[in-house]
Amino acid sequence: MEPIFNRNSQLVGWLKDDKVFDTNMLFRAFIRGNGLFATGVGHIGFFKNGIFRDKRSGAVAFLRGNSPGPTPPTPPTPPTPPAPPTPPTPPTPPTPPTPPTPSGSWASTTWEQLLNGD
Repeated sequence: MEPIFNRNSQLVGWLKDDKVFDTNMLFRAFIRGNGLFATGVGHIGFFKNGIFRDKRSGAVAFLRGNSPGPTPPTPPTPPTPPAPPTPPTPPTPPTPPTPPTPSGSWASTTWEQLLNGD
């Protein structure tokens, strides 16, 4: 299980086996290829090289050791999360569009907006 951090190095979720959980260990999204999908919403963004990006390819969050540009403060080591419940098997999504070339900067999109498909 890997912690997910926002642009301010705050813990916003967890990644386990291509499944994204929020900090309360609720299943929120899944990764297929480079695409990020939310159940009931569909394609919401991209995940590549440890960086979560919105549909416009702006960086929204990252895994430890990855940053889309200027390095944010080093995130603290989060406590070990509780074991997540087994989420339902997500449907096979359509192939996402090819992401635009990353700009190397942060998006104005928040983590919650990304997960909600906003």
